[in-house]
Amino acid sequence: DEKQRLIAQFPYPWPWGQTIEVKTPRHNLKIKIPQDQPASKQHKLAYKIDVAPPEVPPAPTIFLGPAGKATHALVNAAVASNSLDAYKQVLDTIAAAYESKSEIKTALLNPRTSAEDKLEFVRSLAASAGADAALTEQLVLLQKEKKLGKISEITRNFGVLMSEYRKEKHGTIVSAEPLSEKHYDAIVAKMQKLVKSDEKLIVT
Repeated sequence: DEKQRLIAQFPYPWPWGQTIEVKTPRHNLKIKIPQDQPASKQHKLAYKIDVAPPEVPPAPTIFLGPAGKATHALVNAAVASNSLDAYKQVLDTIAAAYESKSEIKTALLNPRTSAEDKLEFVRSLAASAGADAALTEQLVLLQKEKKLGKISEITRNFGVLMSEYRKEKHGTIVSAEPLSEKHYDAIVAKMQKLVKSDEKLIVT
């Protein structure tokens, strides 16, 4: 691990044999001063201490642009209603349908279709995906703001933020040959040691 070096200097008379507390904005250390005596008052009593740098939590991901703003709004609504899994499932379903079924894009992008008919189509699409009333209105708002075409990007972003909120750490095991259950469990155990106690390891 990388280390940081602190230098603690003490004025005369020196605190021989005492334990001194050294505080910095990031560290709170206790230093035991030995009984050694310097030659004169002109000597400086200084200690160099190698300490681990303070742990800085990772900054939360912030998605920008129209899709980013929509993603954060959806995540906030899902967290408030304790519905992260339900929202993600609906978004996955709609995103997959939007990318695979041309008739959905045609219905939403056709300039001859009225705005109200498009909104009704979104409500029908949301209902078929299992969306509740709150999420349905969120999807309708996306259509009104002409952001529903970015549903795949929004869904991917939603998954990232959901994992961060739940403190999930994702790991992938790649092997040229099939692993025995014993070997697989041993690898997962080693990976688990890299994860903090308040984090959840997701292995694929």
